[in-house]
Amino acid sequence: MPVLDEQHDFAHPVEGDQAWSESYYFNAYDPVSDSGFFTRIGIRPNEGTMDVALSFWLPGSSLAHVGGVRPQTEMTDTDLEVGGVRYERVVPMKE
Repeated sequence: MPVLDEQHDFAHPVEGDQAWSESYYFNAYDPVSDSGFFTRIGIRPNEGTMDVALSFWLPGSSLAHVGGVRPQTEMTDTDLEVGGVRYERVVPMKE
């Protein structure tokens, strides 16, 4: 079984496949308030884009969503901001 360590929080070498991407996903759910969120940011240097999706599940059946795309032709793991959503790595594998 592979063990994840801090290096896995950083960008991997870009592969040649046109659809190759590096993605970061986070989600959470609070059963007490019946609310949660899902977010993903994907870097696609071979396609020249970075995209984001952020969805909030609100109590009941409501859903709020933000999405965006920006140009990105090189791999990065530090400038992760698209459409008003920003990811920040504070401490690898912890925050």
